[in-house]
Amino acid sequence: MALKVRSRGEKVGSGLGLLLGIIGFNLLVPILFEKQAGFDGSQMLWAAVTALVCSELGARVGKWLDVRVQAKSPE
Repeated sequence: MALKVRSRGEKVGSGLGLLLGIIGFNLLVPILFEKQAGFDGSQMLWAAVTALVCSELGARVGKWLDVRVQAKSPE
């Protein structure tokens, strides 16, 4: 079983993307769903999907930035 080693930029990007995805979804809830009393499973599903997508996008941006920095620094 191979382990995937993530760079620091990927980890930071993933965490920031996750945080921004959760905040963004919470800001969009009043627009996407009308006010409901009680628990709705579809809202939780959309929140999880949004957070995962933003987390992956953040990790990819972090990886891209790491590659750019490594390409510029001559070693």
